[in-house]
Amino acid sequence: MTSKMQGRSFLAVMFAFLAALIFMPNIAYAASNNSFYNGTTTNVSPSVSADGLIERSIYFTDASGQTSNYAYKDNDTTQMNRSIVDIDKYQNLQAVVKITNISSSPVSVNEVMQLPLTYYVSSSPNPDLRATGFTFSSTNTATAINLNISGLNGGSGSQPAANAYAAYQAAGQDNAEMRSISISGTLAAGETITLTVPLTLTNGSTLNLYGTNYVGLTQYLLDHRTSYGNPRVSVRFARQVLEEGTNNSILSSNKKYLGVIIRPDGSYYAIPQDEWNYMPTISASDIHVDNILYEDRHSATENDALYTGGAYYIDLTNIKNAMRDYGYSVHTGNSNRGLYLNLPGWQLAVDNDLTDDVYQEYSYTSLSSGNLVINASENSTDELDLNNGVITPLYTELRQVVTAHDSTITANQDSWTILDNLDAMVDHSAGQVTPAAGSADARVKVVDQSGTVVLDTATMDAATVAQKAEEISKTSGAYSVTYYYYFNGNAAAAGNDYEAAKTVTLTVESDTPTPTPTPAPEEPSNPASPVKEKKTKKKKAQLPNTGEELLVMPLMVMGGAALTAAELMKRKH
Repeated sequence: MTSKMQGRSFLAVMFAFLAALIFMPNIAYAASNNSFYNGTTTNVSPSVSADGLIERSIYFTDASGQTSNYAYKDNDTTQMNRSIVDIDKYQNLQAVVKITNISSSPVSVNEVMQLPLTYYVSSSPNPDLRATGFTFSSTNTATAINLNISGLNGGSGSQPAANAYAAYQAAGQDNAEMRSISISGTLAAGETITLTVPLTLTNGSTLNLYGTNYVGLTQYLLDHRTSYGNPRVSVRFARQVLEEGTNNSILSSNKKYLGVIIRPDGSYYAIPQDEWNYMPTISASDIHVDNILYEDRHSATENDALYTGGAYYIDLTNIKNAMRDYGYSVHTGNSNRGLYLNLPGWQLAVDNDLTDDVYQEYSYTSLSSGNLVINASENSTDELDLNNGVITPLYTELRQVVTAHDSTITANQDSWTILDNLDAMVDHSAGQVTPAAGSADARVKVVDQSGTVVLDTATMDAATVAQKAEEISKTSGAYSVTYYYYFNGNAAAAGNDYEAAKTVTLTVESDTPTPTPTPAPEEPSNPASPVKEKKTKKKKAQLPNTGEELLVMPLMVMGGAALTAAELMKRKH
């Protein structure tokens, strides 16, 4: 290997190492293998009757032994009674009711286990769960409990619990038509009875997994009631929303958010690629998730699993900060969304600053990506392929506040004003904003190539602005022209609290022709000439310092040091 190849290999290794450090991806969490998703406030606590005599556990389970949340009331976020059944993970779903006499004396019971079929309507989009059998057990071999298993067209009649299912079958009733089981009799002190009904989902292939249609298991109480009514647990079927080509939630993607603009007709188009590059990387800390109606809002850093039919909320703070210097902001208004019931802890979306009149969060439902169309550009009808594993799975709508362009003029020949590079600036009502000296909501700042501010409408009056603009048009050089929009009307303070800005380049070319360079005199052809040697060295010194040259210099220094050391050693001896 030559020294040049070694130098290149070294540089390649170094750049690869730096790239690995700088562009290290976010940690992505693998998809959950759980049969049930119970939210972040899992409830597996039995409910207790108001009189303190009876304890009930009512839930769904499967072959894995995992359970759904337990039955409770519908409007309490601290003891959630809803769950998601992962349609790709569960096996052999079962409905279970356990009833325990927690007193020290016999207690009579009278209640009804209402299976999902009780409330199912064939024309509804709800899951159609049908019984495939029944089992009963008791911790008391001499139990005094009777059961009446009812179907759509009859039932067993009240029978000793051990005989009820056989009587139901003898009556010619179909398992698939089983809809309720009445429970009556007396529980001995400490006795627990368990009713288990295996279930099958009959409409899984046609079920809308992007809906939020829950099906319930309810215990209808005729005595020993709870303080809140009939305990109920509800489930819906869904699957996890994963990033294309991975086993990770789309919320843990390490790609950048996709910036889009919404057209008046409601369709979307992507912002230009060079501007998309400025969008921040997707971060779980920006995102909240809510898979179970409005009861499950939590940070994606806590659990990033997203299920079909769920919702997620992107905090726009990082996006606004990343894109405001490229002329973009987000939608105007207030993103704060509390539930209409106004119950504590039930929040849909938040907005901690109502004075800025822009959203803090965007809310999304996990619709199929096949329903989302984003065009490649403003004037294109080509659709971005959102399922190719390349384009980010998360998009955010942007609002173009400031648009401007670069320009070139000739000194002393062309005039220039502060509005010449501005295409448009719009306020929150989509009205045009015209920057001027002393403007409350707009500012123009011009900086020359040395970094000196040569014009600023926030600090100069109209006459000075006009004078400075004229001076700029007569002085060749490259100028950075920045247009700022201040929603808060604080442009005159020239602060950093602007909503959006856009910087473009004004190039003022000299009106004096560039002189033709004089040809260098022909040099002597004698290679031993001292003049030739000097010029050769000078030309060598004028070569650009490439990476390889930079590597040579330390070697030269080290070589010189070695020679010096050797000379000193000679002198010492």
